[in-house]
Parts: sequence; C-alpha cells; structure tokens
Amino acid sequence: MKRVFITVLLSLGYISSANAVNLGTQSGFDTFSREVGAASLYRAVAPADPLGITGFDIAVEATMATIDGTSVTIPKLKFQKGLPGKFDIAGYYTALPTSGIAGVGADGTAYGVALSYAFMEGGMVKPALAIRGSYTTLDIPGVIGVNTTGVDLTISKGFVLLTPYAGAGLVNISSTDKTGTVSGYSGQASRYFVGANLNLKVMDVAFESGKTGDSQFTTVKLGFRF
Repeated sequence: MKRVFITVLLSLGYISSANAVNLGTQSGFDTFSREVGAASLYRAVAPADPLGITGFDIAVEATMATIDGTSVTIPKLKFQKGLPGKFDIAGYYTALPTSGIAGVGADGTAYGVALSYAFMEGGMVKPALAIRGSYTTLDIPGVIGVNTTGVDLTISKGFVLLTPYAGAGLVNISSTDKTGTVSGYSGQASRYFVGANLNLKVMDVAFESGKTGDSQFTTVKLGFRF
C-alpha cells in the first residue's frame, strides 16, 4: 500500500532535482524558456486523418515533462473539430503545476490552438498525411510569458481499431522576463514524435512519445473521437 501511495504522489506532483537552473541569470532563463515552451506547445496526440464535418474529438490529457530539473505532469483539456475541405481545428487549455519548481513559486496557465489540413486521406492501402500549424501562449504570473508557433507533418495508417502515427516539425519559442532581470529569449527547435490511437468506440485512448530540442515528453490521452 505504501508503494502504491508513493507512486500516485509522484505521478501527480514533482520529483525534486539538485540541477535546477537559476532564473536570475540569462543562461538559466534561456534554459527555462526552452523547457517550459517545449512542454506547453500544442501536441495533437492524434492520427493525420481528418475528422470530417460531423466529427469531433474531446479528451483529457496528461503530459509528462521535465522543467527546471523537476518532473511534472501537465493535465490538459483538449478538443478537435472537423471542418469542410479536410480541415480540422483544435485547441487545449491547461493549468501548469509550476509552483513546485525551484525559483518559480506560481502556477501557470496556457492555451493552444491549431489548424490542420489532410492533403492525403487514409484508405485501405495508402496512409493519411496532414500538415498542422499551431500557436500557444503561456503565462506564469510575475515570472515569465512564453509564446510558441509550430508547424509539423504527420503520417498515419489505420489497422481496424488501432492507428499508429509519426511526425516531425519545427517550433519557435519566444519569452519575456516579467521580473525585468534578464533579456527575453527567442529560439527554434526541431520536434519528432510517434504514437498510436486506439478507438474503442465507447472511449478513445492515445499514447504519444517524442522529443522537442533536448527535452523528451510522453503524453496519454483519454476521450471520445467520432
């Protein structure tokens, strides 16, 4: 019972590290900007197939990340809606549990939006291909503001209920220091990801693992996709 209790606490909270960066230095601020920006960027956690005009996807997500030497679990509320012409629009909202990170002391909030176009729809033989553009904004009061813009290409191929997918893209991260101590940060990072979506009809389950710059991420999604 004690082991189970500790496991649950770790999954919901933080794992402290002695390698935390100093946000009062330019190098520390830049590192934090890259890590928190990569953690909050938009992740589809979905195949490339368009949902169609009547389709929708609503879900909750949990992204496991490392920010400032601390392991965090980021919960998200996510939606995706099919549009005419093989377009999909999507977005998310999250409250980042950053108050437990050394030198931060406040929780952040973030939201993201994305627009994708499936220029190749999947079929019995051919895969689906989609291009996606995204924007996210993050605010940690009194500490930092971060914006990201990204573009990625996703390929997927369905097999009955299971649809594996993979993709790659680029993300631009820019931040401002709200303490006025250091200059802002602006940089670009590549991203790669693989995942799978399992549609059980009564529930949709997806898993994605990937890397943005030097940061690795794992995301689990539970919801309904029709």
